[in-house]
Formats: sequence, structure tokens, C-alpha cells
Amino acid sequence: MNNMERELLYRLLTFNTGLHGYKETIRVGELPPDFPFVLPAEAAVLGSLEQRYPVRPVVGQGMQMVRRNHCRVMLDATLPPTEFLARLREQLPALWQDFPWPPHQMGGFLDSVRQEHLNLYNPELELTLHVEAVTVGGKTQAALNLHSQSTADMERMLVHRQIHENQFTLRVPEGVTVYPDGSSGGSGQWNFTATLETDLSASDLLNGFSQELATQGWAEQTRNVTGSAASANWTGDSGVVLMTLRPMESGFMAQMMVSQSGDTQSNTGSSSFSF
Repeated sequence: MNNMERELLYRLLTFNTGLHGYKETIRVGELPPDFPFVLPAEAAVLGSLEQRYPVRPVVGQGMQMVRRNHCRVMLDATLPPTEFLARLREQLPALWQDFPWPPHQMGGFLDSVRQEHLNLYNPELELTLHVEAVTVGGKTQAALNLHSQSTADMERMLVHRQIHENQFTLRVPEGVTVYPDGSSGGSGQWNFTATLETDLSASDLLNGFSQELATQGWAEQTRNVTGSAASANWTGDSGVVLMTLRPMESGFMAQMMVSQSGDTQSNTGSSSFSF
């Protein structure tokens, strides 16, 4: 890599017109000097990106914008993802407690690649630790994120998560790229939209979704295909899943509505879409 390439990568990583007043440091092959724990011997550090904000006194009343320090470390590991995360968890001090993260669960259409996660919080250091590990090309790649967070904030986030803990998830078929566009709802009633980039037909997509939903206890009831567009519904013991697929230039706009409460029979009576 020549000097121009290094300078370009550094600017791409650090240039941000929306946030000022913080110090950003990139280290190649190194951890920050005050990193709070020792990594397993099975981890090889590719590098780290650290963002630090000055400590400011809280003044005035109302909502305050709090900017928190963040550190991201990229790793390679010689163990499979689940074994590497287990090894990391074993050697951490007892003060690191398991904690659900993120505070709002990701729901709706999810990528076909299943990442393994480790989520911990240290109330003494007031740090969250979120680690993602995935197999890429037969090798384990991991991203480790440390984020400063007060205990009071974490307690509020836990309450928020409990409200949304039943959010519905559905993996897209292998090879499909998913771009979530939004979600709404709660208490078992959910609406999700996403852009699905794929060469598959609408029927092929619905076949893949039916296989995935069957593993969760949902059975396909009806399917309508009109040209390149399609709709379908599935029922289970607790409700109904309704989906539409509308063609786009490189795939489909997908909309999914899920009801996991109430009378299934009354829901299925109106479970159809029009294009």
C-alpha cells in the first residue's frame, strides 16, 4: 500500500462533518494503550479505531446530547466463532456481566449469514462490550466494540428492550442482500419493510421464506403471483404472517405484517393483499 492509499483510507475512516470536537486515533496491528482486558491467545489484532470526547460538565436543564467514547477492534481468530467467544468470556473478570444488546432488538428481515454475539457490561468501568464473530472464507473474523455507558442509561435501555423483546425475525434466503427500511408496532403486532437485492424470482423468494418460517412453526396458507409481484400468508398457533413482494430494478420491495396475538381464525379471514 502506497502513501496515497494510506492517506485516502485514513480520511475515509475519520472524515465526519456532523460530529466535531473529538479525537480519533487509528492503530494498525495494535490495541489502545489503556485497553481494559487481555484478549485470548487465539486472537490476532488487525487494528483499532478509537474515538474520545472531552469531559464536559452538565449545565442547564432539559435533554443533553451526551457523546460517549468508543473503541472498535478488528480481529482474526483461530477458533470457530462460538468457541472464540466462549474463550473470551471465560477469561474476562467476573465484573463483566452478561447484558442484552442492542437495547432495541433487530427484527424483521435479517441477513442469511448468522453472526455470533457476545454482549457484556462492566458497571465499575461503565463500559459495554459487544463482540460479533462470523466465518468468512473459512476463517473467523471478529469485531469488538467498547462503548462508555452509565449504569443509569443501561437500566433505561433494558426497560426499553423488555417492551420490544418479542419482535419477529425472518432470515432471507442465502445469496439475498437485505436492506431494512423500517419497522413499527409492538405487543405482538409488527410491520416491517426492506429492500431485497436478488436475482431470484418472487416465487423462489417465497419458497425460501416458507422453509424458514416452517422451522418457526408457521405454515403457508395462500400464495398469489401476479407478473413479477407476489403475496402470501402463513399461520401458526399464535397468529398470522402476511407478506407482499413488489418488483424493483435489482430485486424487490418486501413488506411483512405479523400478528402474534388474538384469534388466528379471525386474522386469516382477511389475510390478502392487492397490488
